Amino acid sequence: MHGISPDEADPDLGYIVPDSVDGPAVITVSRFVEKPNAPLARILIDAGALWNTFIVAALAQALLRVFAQRFPQTVAEMRSVIEPDQCTGAPPDTAIDLYRRLPGIDFSRQILQNSESTLRVFRVDDCGWSDLGTPQRVAETLRRLSRLEDIEDDGLYVRSGFLSLAAQHAGLQAERIPH
Repeated sequence: MHGISPDEADPDLGYIVPDSVDGPAVITVSRFVEKPNAPLARILIDAGALWNTFIVAALAQALLRVFAQRFPQTVAEMRSVIEPDQCTGAPPDTAIDLYRRLPGIDFSRQILQNSESTLRVFRVDDCGWSDLGTPQRVAETLRRLSRLEDIEDDGLYVRSGFLSLAAQHAGLQAERIPH
């Protein structure tokens, strides 16, 4: 998982508390809390928590093991129906039936939270990351990016009608550097 240093106590985001504040690039996790209330978010930040970017790098088998620890019956049922119909190559009716009755699962709350012993976090420096999980956050990001339209960084930003993430990042970096 990737974690970003928070700049505020935001109850709309998940928090990862690394075991150590200064450590190797990949750090073990002591606590993972999805969308805590604002006072708890502040406590987590004071304890060195990072925002969860939900950028995950993992082997599929490792994710499946964590999932199976929380929902063993669901994983067992899924494994029993993954064989395609040998004649048509289509999923068997049992797979379709299982899919229709699968429970809704919140990956962060129901899988990652309370699985800290299996988690690792990679601390990412401030890079302009924004959570786009709500319409308000998308709107704020677009407002911030539109303010950068007038910034030119050695010709990096080109008004072409397309959003250049590299140019936007450069503009954000230029905005933070005092002139």
